[in-house]
Amino acid sequence: MPPRFDSSKPFPKIKAIAAAWGWRGLEMWQNTFEHDGSTVVVTWYSTSHPQFYLQINEHPVGNADAYAASVYAQRYGIHSGWHCFELDNEAAVESLAPWLSRRLFKDRKWRREFRARHPECCVDRPTPRRCQAKTLRGKWPPYLPDDPKPPP
Repeated sequence: MPPRFDSSKPFPKIKAIAAAWGWRGLEMWQNTFEHDGSTVVVTWYSTSHPQFYLQINEHPVGNADAYAASVYAQRYGIHSGWHCFELDNEAAVESLAPWLSRRLFKDRKWRREFRARHPECCVDRPTPRRCQAKTLRGKWPPYLPDDPKPPP
C-alpha cells in the first residue's frame, strides 16, 4: 500500500521529530480494518529501508497526541524497543535521543556503545535466523510501549 497524506494527522510535526533524531524520508502509512463492527484506521510513520528504520506509531491507536517510537536494525541485530512520547512534549522527545538517534545505528563505534549500554536490545552474532528465533520466543523487541525502561 503506498503512503498517503491525511491532513488531519500531524505529519509535519512527526517528520520534524524524526529529523531531530537524524532520520530523513519519513512516510505516513495507514491501514483500515474491522474491529467489533466498526472500521478502525491505524496510522504509522516510518522510514523506508527494510533492514534499518525508524517507526513511529500512534499509541494508543487513533490518538494523535501520543506516540511510541522504535528503531529496528535487523542487519545489526538491534531493536531499541518501543518508547512513548507526547507530541507536544519537547523534553520527552529530546530524552529519547539516546535510544532513537540515527547516528547510534549507522556507525560501528556508536553501535558498539549502544550494545554495551543496552545488551537486552541486541542479538548476539546477529543473523536473520537468530533475530527471527528471538522474536518468536517473545524476547525481542525488548520493550513494549508501556514497559519501564532503564535510563539511557
